[in-house]
Amino acid sequence: MAKVILEPRSLTSALRHLRAQPKPFLMFINERTNQVSAVYKKGKEGFGLVEAVMP
Repeated sequence: MAKVILEPRSLTSALRHLRAQPKPFLMFINERTNQVSAVYKKGKEGFGLVEAVMP
Protein backbone atom coordinates (compact mmCIF):
# COMPACT_ATOMS: atom_id res chain seq x y z
CA MET A 1 0.00 0.00 0.00
CA ALA A 2 1.23 3.48 -0.80
CA LYS A 3 0.11 6.74 0.76
CA VAL A 4 -0.05 9.83 -1.42
CA ILE A 5 0.13 13.42 -0.21
CA LEU A 6 -2.51 15.34 -2.14
CA GLU A 7 -1.57 18.95 -2.81
CA PRO A 8 -3.78 21.60 -4.38
CA ARG A 9 -2.58 22.24 -7.94
CA SER A 10 -3.81 23.61 -11.21
CA LEU A 11 -3.89 21.18 -14.11
CA THR A 12 -0.96 23.03 -15.68
CA SER A 13 1.10 22.69 -12.50
CA ALA A 14 0.22 18.99 -12.18
CA LEU A 15 1.36 18.31 -15.75
CA ARG A 16 4.60 20.21 -15.13
CA HIS A 17 5.32 18.09 -12.05
CA LEU A 18 4.37 14.87 -13.86
CA ARG A 19 6.82 15.63 -16.69
CA ALA A 20 9.62 16.17 -14.13
CA GLN A 21 9.20 12.84 -12.33
CA PRO A 22 9.77 9.22 -13.38
CA LYS A 23 6.43 7.99 -11.97
CA PRO A 24 3.66 7.38 -14.52
CA PHE A 25 0.98 9.34 -12.63
CA LEU A 26 0.40 12.20 -10.19
CA MET A 27 -2.60 12.56 -7.89
CA PHE A 28 -3.59 16.03 -6.67
CA ILE A 29 -6.45 18.22 -5.48
CA ASN A 30 -7.67 20.08 -8.55
CA GLU A 31 -7.80 23.80 -7.69
CA ARG A 32 -10.64 24.32 -10.17
CA THR A 33 -12.94 21.61 -8.80
CA ASN A 34 -11.59 21.01 -5.25
CA GLN A 35 -11.80 17.28 -6.05
CA VAL A 36 -9.18 14.54 -6.26
CA SER A 37 -7.72 14.25 -9.77
CA ALA A 38 -4.88 12.34 -11.37
CA VAL A 39 -2.82 12.97 -14.47
CA TYR A 40 -0.99 10.10 -16.12
CA LYS A 41 1.50 9.55 -18.91
CA LYS A 42 -0.06 8.13 -22.06
CA GLY A 43 2.42 6.90 -24.65
CA LYS A 44 5.58 8.86 -25.37
CA GLU A 45 4.17 12.39 -25.41
CA GLY A 46 0.55 12.16 -24.29
CA PHE A 47 -1.21 12.69 -20.99
CA GLY A 48 -4.56 11.72 -19.55
CA LEU A 49 -6.71 13.15 -16.77
CA VAL A 50 -8.92 11.28 -14.30
CA GLU A 51 -11.33 13.34 -12.20
CA ALA A 52 -13.09 11.94 -9.16
CA VAL A 53 -16.82 12.63 -8.98
CA MET A 54 -18.67 12.60 -5.69
CA PRO A 55 -22.33 11.50 -5.94
